[in-house]
Amino acid sequence: MTYIGAHLLIGLLVGLALGAVFYMGLWTTIGRASRARRPWVWFAGSFMLRLALVGLGLLLLARNGPWLLVGAFAGLLVARPLVTRAVLGRKERAG
Repeated sequence: MTYIGAHLLIGLLVGLALGAVFYMGLWTTIGRASRARRPWVWFAGSFMLRLALVGLGLLLLARNGPWLLVGAFAGLLVARPLVTRAVLGRKERAG
């Protein structure tokens, strides 16, 4: 595997992990905020935490080269439908 290919693959895997954490956090926030007395606290706090986590991960990748960052962005995009399918599939099995 070439240097670029290895960095794209590593970036993709890290992006998938970051995306999974981001979108699962979003899903959890929506569930908790719908039952909370002050939902804006949940939304604001969760957004800042999720954004800081993903931003830090992307910053660390960007310091090591652009191909890691390109792979991570692709991983973030791929993570959304995967997390959505996983969450909806779990709800269908439970419901």
